[in-house]
Amino acid sequence: MARDPRQADTDAVRALLDQATVLGSGAVRLPAMTAAELCVLGAMTSTLIDARAWSWWTSAPPGRRPALREMAWAFLACRQLVTSGPAARGAAEAGRMRVAPPAALIVAGRTRPAFIVLCRRGAAGEPEQTRMYGIGNQESGIRAVLIEEAKPGQVGWAGPAYEFGLASPIAAGRALARWAAFPDAAAGPDRSRVIDIHRPGTRDIRPATRFSVAVRGGNLHVVREPSRLTVTNSLPCDEDVLASLLTHTLTGVCP
Repeated sequence: MARDPRQADTDAVRALLDQATVLGSGAVRLPAMTAAELCVLGAMTSTLIDARAWSWWTSAPPGRRPALREMAWAFLACRQLVTSGPAARGAAEAGRMRVAPPAALIVAGRTRPAFIVLCRRGAAGEPEQTRMYGIGNQESGIRAVLIEEAKPGQVGWAGPAYEFGLASPIAAGRALARWAAFPDAAAGPDRSRVIDIHRPGTRDIRPATRFSVAVRGGNLHVVREPSRLTVTNSLPCDEDVLASLLTHTLTGVCP
């Protein structure tokens, strides 16, 4: 009896999640994607709207967008990220096509994240090009973290490009702590770095948790908001302690 391909895809997704779970650092590499591919898969406007990608899409003449969609589906099929044939044509049929497990994890992370992490240089800074999305649910908790890095420039007709990886919550917490602990020399030693953790599905656009990190006298000083304390104090710590605080927060935000 032939094996159900849906079960094979489920097993492949589970294997990728298991690979990521055991990593203390780094990430399992997932396929890179362009804005055009993410758009036709429905992964670009669900939770976090990328300003560059939105500007690229809206600047395309309406009469050209059907051709862009067809080229994106064809490119996905060529890369074996979706099934080929009639089911891979047209956004209306997206629900009936097979999406390869690595691409399915990217779509799941972007469309149904347990949390979204944005990083800024200073509270008023623009979001960095690296974003994180929690993958998990109430039953299983946070299984893994999808890491997305927007690349500069565009890939011809397909728009901006993005690289993706799948990391464990521990590896994600360490990566965030490493970024916060080593500000650019040009920014000065006291320039704060901000890590915002958002909870999708709420009406409040403010972050559910914010970590503000400053380096003073060779030490990290961290302010966590909201704080359980009546008065928000700066907490001196090192990179390892900050990584533990971040990991604990990431694994505790699953609704």
